[in-house]
Amino acid sequence: MARAAARRQRIRRGLIVSATEPPPVECFDTIVGGHPIPTEASERAGRAALALADSVGSDELLLVLLSGGASALMVVPAGGITLDDKRRTTDQLLRAGADIYALNTVRKHVSAIKGGRLAARSRGVCRALAISDVIGDDPSVIASGPTVADASTYGDALEMVQRFGGESAYPSAVIERLRRSADETPKPGDASLADATTTVIGSRVDAMNGAASEGRARGYHVVTIDEAITGEARIAAAAHLRASLAIAPAHARPLCVVSSGETTVRVTGSGRGGRNQEFALAMAQPL
Repeated sequence: MARAAARRQRIRRGLIVSATEPPPVECFDTIVGGHPIPTEASERAGRAALALADSVGSDELLLVLLSGGASALMVVPAGGITLDDKRRTTDQLLRAGADIYALNTVRKHVSAIKGGRLAARSRGVCRALAISDVIGDDPSVIASGPTVADASTYGDALEMVQRFGGESAYPSAVIERLRRSADETPKPGDASLADATTTVIGSRVDAMNGAASEGRARGYHVVTIDEAITGEARIAAAAHLRASLAIAPAHARPLCVVSSGETTVRVTGSGRGGRNQEFALAMAQPL
């Protein structure tokens, strides 16, 4: 995305934040952050992004390109919150099985960059182009909405904390901030975001269409399951397998079944892996 922007725009200065070291792009600095748990480099990236937004003149454009993972890769703890507080909070929510909507509701309220705060720092026009990694493609949830007005509140964030482990499972500084309910995120209609727009340029459906096209190009008969896969990974996997096996007899071989979504895992031990691995393993035995 940075390379494409550099070909089409005159870039004065840019920043690429990624989970791995990307190829260099002229005029862009690069920071490799952490995912899904933020690292010190993630905080450096977040502060660098805010500094870049601060440097934008009233006659300039702040172009923000989002392609997934930015909630962890680019962080700035809110006042009174440390990076370790954010790390422990994210880890607890993930282990308790919080979905991305719940997770990002909390993230936005312990952050100085999410929930529209990045765009609010720019004196110029802000335009964000996002590749969605969330079901429903809600721009305020993608990357925790750094350029989008936030309709959620501190009360909503506190409710998520209570639902996923209870207040005692989280750092006291986080609970104190959520209870204090000060310095709310910019809300719809906020003047600080009057010149900010966010457009989703790639969605879950686009990804499925791409996978289906590639499957057909490789000689497969392709069937898509449009309904998003959600819920506990091991439970969703069983339902997905039943749906796939029900479809299979009506189609020729080789058959490719394309689906998408986002599951959760409620972690109870010290095992390794993630949601997709658990999803696949849950299908292995019945297969």
